[in-house]
Amino acid sequence: MKHRINILLTAVSLWILAFSGCATMPDQMREYSIGDEGPAGGIIFYDRGPQEGRWRYLEAAPAEYEQTLRWGPADIEAETSTALGAGPENTRAIAEAFEAAGEFDTAAQYSSLAVINGYDDWFLPSREELNLMYRTLGVKNPEGFRGVGYGYWSSSQYSRALAWAQGFASGVQGRIEKFDRLIVRPIRAF
Repeated sequence: MKHRINILLTAVSLWILAFSGCATMPDQMREYSIGDEGPAGGIIFYDRGPQEGRWRYLEAAPAEYEQTLRWGPADIEAETSTALGAGPENTRAIAEAFEAAGEFDTAAQYSSLAVINGYDDWFLPSREELNLMYRTLGVKNPEGFRGVGYGYWSSSQYSRALAWAQGFASGVQGRIEKFDRLIVRPIRAF
């Protein structure tokens, strides 16, 4: 009986808090749809479905946080992947390699150091993550992205001198010289 009363009191307390505006639902418990504003004020562009102990959504940073930066110098390499879910590790590896070499102001470093609306878990998207962002947001909401003549960096390296990027006017992915200045749009997973 005492256990049931405690459960009832907890439920009533949560109900009162929710309707008084004192409680917010944790990011992991709320359901989002593609195109919704995410918890960090960005745009949800991918939902992989419920996953135990793993991230479910990808959120692109708000457009005002885009920067035009170089990927990095050609003579510094980091082990990267093009796969979905590889962005955080790619970004960490690239940023560490550049910092160790005394290089700063690169796409991965900007993404890894970003703090947007109190969230500091941003990263440069992998090639596949960038393509998902294009397919779900760039095609449907082109005004939120720069068009013809602009490309977006991924965190996926192609070779010692080249890294993968994607144009948001046509969706074409290409291998671009790392010293070129392209757009950086950080993302986060939660």
